[in-house]
Amino acid sequence: MILGIVLILFFLSGFTGLVYEVVWIRIFGLVFGNTTLAISTVLTAYMLGLALGSFLLGRIADKIKHPLRLYAFLEIGIGFTAVFLILFQGVMEHIFLIGYVHLRGMLFLFHILQFMVAFLVMFPATFLMGGTLPVMSHVVVKERERLGTGVGTLYGVNTIGAMAGCFAAGFFLIRVLGVRATVFSAAIVNALVAGAAFISSNKKTRKPEVSVLSIDVGEHLPRRRNLVLFVMALSGFVSLSYEVLWSRILVFTMTNSVYAFAVMLTTFLCGIGFGSYFGGHWADRVGNPVRLLGWVECSIGVSGLIASIALIHLPGIHDHLF
Repeated sequence: MILGIVLILFFLSGFTGLVYEVVWIRIFGLVFGNTTLAISTVLTAYMLGLALGSFLLGRIADKIKHPLRLYAFLEIGIGFTAVFLILFQGVMEHIFLIGYVHLRGMLFLFHILQFMVAFLVMFPATFLMGGTLPVMSHVVVKERERLGTGVGTLYGVNTIGAMAGCFAAGFFLIRVLGVRATVFSAAIVNALVAGAAFISSNKKTRKPEVSVLSIDVGEHLPRRRNLVLFVMALSGFVSLSYEVLWSRILVFTMTNSVYAFAVMLTTFLCGIGFGSYFGGHWADRVGNPVRLLGWVECSIGVSGLIASIALIHLPGIHDHLF
């Protein structure tokens, strides 16, 4: 029963997280006047916040008795900081106006100012989002032998929720409700998720046998762990490069930057969600998960090259069809 509740809550958490991301792309695309710069800024703040939040808050999660209560506070904080960004928008635009007056002869420095201000106002929400996965993993993962399945399922459900949030925000919510109402609605969902998590925290759950942050990767632990971390960092670098480049290419076909970003990210998250679910199950069954990681990375490279070639020719295909 508690597992079903946790998965529903984490699905909604992923939904709201990507609603915020699409809204931020919309806001900063208008403020910056440059969609590629806006996408790069939002993705940088989003990913760095997720990384640091996961790293630091995950260690706090190892030491507390009621992870669902911590999760409830994280959801409240996410909603509050996201609403704050909307309320701060006017002040932020005023800062950009003053910066442009003083730096119009040095556009590079002006873009750096835009980046830093936008990054700082987005970072608190993304930092809190990053802490949700390691915290919730303490509720779901109870046995070392089920580590891959548990984390894979949890991350997969969260990512599918993110996919739904990206699609809904990009094609429906912003158009029907507007930017501010969309953010306020997502914040209300965060509050409801927090309330449900806090109520569920009163139910007894068995203490997990393993921390997700102390995964054993076999013999020669430090060397293999460092190799895996390096591979994952490089893979993340390439993946986010794909996101920016594919969004840029799709703009020429769809002629709307928000729609292009929503299509790209919805597809991206759909693959990550299902890949996480099935990959987690495979990881528990193979004898050498590091070797499996190598084959997965090779497959990403081949499929990414094919996708990039197809997208480059997409405008011509579009013109031929329509």
